[in-house]
Amino acid sequence: MMKETFADPIDRASAEQEALLQAQLKAARDTAARAPKLLYTGKCYNCQEPLDDPDRFCDKYCTEDYEKLQRAKSPAYRRLE
Repeated sequence: MMKETFADPIDRASAEQEALLQAQLKAARDTAARAPKLLYTGKCYNCQEPLDDPDRFCDKYCTEDYEKLQRAKSPAYRRLE
């Protein structure tokens, strides 16, 4: 097997950047796959309103609010402050 050669440092940097991006995407997919799933409780996870269907939130605004609160609770978010 022959080692790949690059014409210049820009080609090498581009290949390294692409490899890093692919590794980050894989890590993000793996993290998302391990994330806990919300179980059906019969109530909206944000406002606690009863739900007839097996939904987790009553509307998109409750979904957005819940996601914002979860991000604010994460250690990664607190490091940015």
